[in-house]
Amino acid sequence: MLLVICLQGCKKLIEIDLPTDRITSESAFSADGTAISFVTNTYTTLGSSSGLDGFLSLSFLTGLSSDELKVLDAQNSDILSSTYKNKLSSMSPPEYWRTIYSMIYSVNVGIEKISESQSLSPQIKQYLLGETKFARAFFYFYLLNLYGDVPLTTTSDWRTNSSISRSSKDEVYLQIIKDLKEAQVLLPDTYKSGDLKTNTIDRVRPTKWSALAMLSRVYLYRGNWDLSESVSTEVINNPLFKLENLNSVFLRNSQEVIWSIQPTESGRNTSEAMKFVLTGTPSTDDYKPFFLNEDLLNAFENNDPRKESWIESISAGNIYSYPSKYKALETNGSAQTEYSVLLRLGEIYLNRAESRARLGKNQDCINDLNTIRRRARGSRGETVLPDYVGSFTQEALVSACLKERRIELFSELGHRWFDLKRTNKIDEVMNLAVIGKKTEWNNNWALYPIPDPELRNNSALVGHQNPGY
Repeated sequence: MLLVICLQGCKKLIEIDLPTDRITSESAFSADGTAISFVTNTYTTLGSSSGLDGFLSLSFLTGLSSDELKVLDAQNSDILSSTYKNKLSSMSPPEYWRTIYSMIYSVNVGIEKISESQSLSPQIKQYLLGETKFARAFFYFYLLNLYGDVPLTTTSDWRTNSSISRSSKDEVYLQIIKDLKEAQVLLPDTYKSGDLKTNTIDRVRPTKWSALAMLSRVYLYRGNWDLSESVSTEVINNPLFKLENLNSVFLRNSQEVIWSIQPTESGRNTSEAMKFVLTGTPSTDDYKPFFLNEDLLNAFENNDPRKESWIESISAGNIYSYPSKYKALETNGSAQTEYSVLLRLGEIYLNRAESRARLGKNQDCINDLNTIRRRARGSRGETVLPDYVGSFTQEALVSACLKERRIELFSELGHRWFDLKRTNKIDEVMNLAVIGKKTEWNNNWALYPIPDPELRNNSALVGHQNPGY
């Protein structure tokens, strides 16, 4: 039944006729078309309402947890107000745990069945193994950074999965790196269409460069500065990618995109636009009660073009500002113009810049930061957003890197929340942020709570809730 449900959701992203009868696990992986359909369902799920609201909602829920967003009525007890107040409960936490583990289970099935199959075309088999291993690493990265130590499962055996204990962060990161390095070898150099045979301009299936981009981030988070710099350089040097002008970064098939997800909701562009773009006063009625925090707005330098291009405001009694990186709501019968960007070149430049700062390669770091700033100002001249010049201590340069990350990557998939935690600045920042939130801060809340049903259903997790919940 799982396979039947998966295959029903795949037609939008691929051009392969799907069987209409019941499909067994053996037949699903005995032909290229059905095997591709099964793997494609991972991206279909991410592009659907269940996937976007359960996973890509990271962009606004982690923004509420940190200092990026405010919620209109912080007195409510709903998930948005609880997240903003850092008062989450194990009884009603964000659904990331269940959503991500469901997708991990699916890719584990895929890895096992594709590996066992003797009837798939060799190249298709190779590409699909690369995609599933990349996807598993991608999902575990987010689980780790949301929950800390998590159960590490690489099997579809439900008996094993139902009683597995939490693995250490180091152990899970080793598996993430292993999967990404294997995916790098298995995945194609170019973007493939739905049949995995022909090249396409759509950047919705992962490539070798997607795996390297994730390795760039993982090595940065692990403090492996040399490796992060090295793999970042590989991606940056690829002529497939270039920094786009600010208004083109998040368009479909932008050359800055390394991996994106095609929305699958009829008549809609991205979930980010639907969630962030205000068309009236922020309201709980349309599930858009949040807007940008003044702390973020004040962090922009004077005349920074990113503030002009990526932030808009609406006047409704008060002035409410909102992220406008994604601008298109309804498609109005036309083709979708924006896809949800999960990996892009701007981040890779900032990964390399910070790695170089921590390695003491100051001028190289400054060059990367200035590349991002020059893209931001376009042809408007250096006085709009001046270059970094002169001498910097290592501490000052790292701080400059983190500042640029805050401005460049705001409201994108939890970057700010994760950066605060990995750099051990979360207490410093949140102790100030909670003053405006009219609440208090406890370091335990840097991790989200494991949902109570998961604790009750897995005996190995009993008594192992994250502290503070």
